[in-house]
Amino acid sequence: MKMSKNYFLILVVSLGVVGTIWFSSKLATEAVVALAKTGPMRDSVTGNVQVFSESSFELRSQGQGKAEFVRMRPFGKPVEVKEGEILIKLETKDLNRSLEKAILAQKTHQQQVEIGSASALQLEIEQK
Repeated sequence: MKMSKNYFLILVVSLGVVGTIWFSSKLATEAVVALAKTGPMRDSVTGNVQVFSESSFELRSQGQGKAEFVRMRPFGKPVEVKEGEILIKLETKDLNRSLEKAILAQKTHQQQVEIGSASALQLEIEQK
């Protein structure tokens, strides 16, 4: 009986040692080794990459219109912009027509005031 206890104890200890060795081998760091060839080196990143700009600006126009000229970035590369440089030029045809209409309306009103029309009398009453 004493002999079987000793065998049982030796069996448990040896199983414990073997289990510990096996478990520690699973935790060990493995290195993947590959043969490198002579040639040019290339940096590459795999996976999803997001690139954020250093700074960005939102341009707004005080008036509405179609863009006649837009300064583009060549091949997606950033461009330095100097103060006062034109980035977007809007068509001015609509604005010129609106200005001409306003000037014509002003001239017409001035002529009506000079001839003494009803609007001239109303303007005199409002000024007093």
